[in-house]
Amino acid sequence: MTDRKRVSLAALSIRSKEIDPDHRGVSESAILKNEEARTYYEQHRSWKARAGSRQGICKPNVVTVPARVKGDRDAARVRYRYLKLNKSELVERLLVVEEAHAVLQEQWFQLNEEMLSWRLQTERSEPQLRCEEE
Repeated sequence: MTDRKRVSLAALSIRSKEIDPDHRGVSESAILKNEEARTYYEQHRSWKARAGSRQGICKPNVVTVPARVKGDRDAARVRYRYLKLNKSELVERLLVVEEAHAVLQEQWFQLNEEMLSWRLQTERSEPQLRCEEE
């Protein structure tokens, strides 16, 4: 492509069909799958990848749930903050929140059970206290 046209996978595929006598050419995926063709394409393409622009395997971030979530917080700001997170960060945050919710739910059940047992003990001992007072 010496005519200073844009060098892209699509352009290469189209140009290869024009040059090929059978007009079959080379597909974009064939260029990417062939190591030598891919290397040659990456050296001559029009755009250059920025360093670190490609997302690799996401390392698990340590996501912490704030100790206290205010009820009157600005929902629009919270939504905006969540929209800026990528999928794996959202999944990690959701897992942390679910774990915290499970812990709080278990504590709530234990407190209710304790409160019920205290109430039953009080109701049982109440008639005895009345008898002693009379």
